[in-house]
Amino acid sequence: MKGFRFRAQAALDLRRREDEAATRVLAQAERALLEARRALTDADGRLADARQVPGAAGVVPGAMLDGAWHRSWIVRLEMERRAVALRVREREGLVAKALAARHKTYQRLESLERFRGKALDRFHDAEEAAEQKMLDELGTMRFMAARRA
Repeated sequence: MKGFRFRAQAALDLRRREDEAATRVLAQAERALLEARRALTDADGRLADARQVPGAAGVVPGAMLDGAWHRSWIVRLEMERRAVALRVREREGLVAKALAARHKTYQRLESLERFRGKALDRFHDAEEAAEQKMLDELGTMRFMAARRA
């Protein structure tokens, strides 16, 4: 009997490549999200540190300008933090899309792999049936030869 040949092997290979590409895209999106979360943590830390620094006007004579500068600095850090938080939300959306795309490609790949597995099982069953048939014919021939003798 001929060896097993899956007729849809080209489609299976294509689906594997698609799944690998989707996995890479997902990994890149997760890496970008991780970096954005680290940047958010850093921004939160800088903002908390800035709020710890005494910047209230009136602490030291002539500190009015220092207090205004300190408040402006805090406002700038808050704006930076909001921008980083927005980037985190965008990255989370990209991860969700990449995860959905990866799930879809995996389902398509898995369905073809199941189809291939079933075809391989049928091939093995047919191979075993052919082997059993040959053994049965051989047994019959031996029986007939023994009976004639």
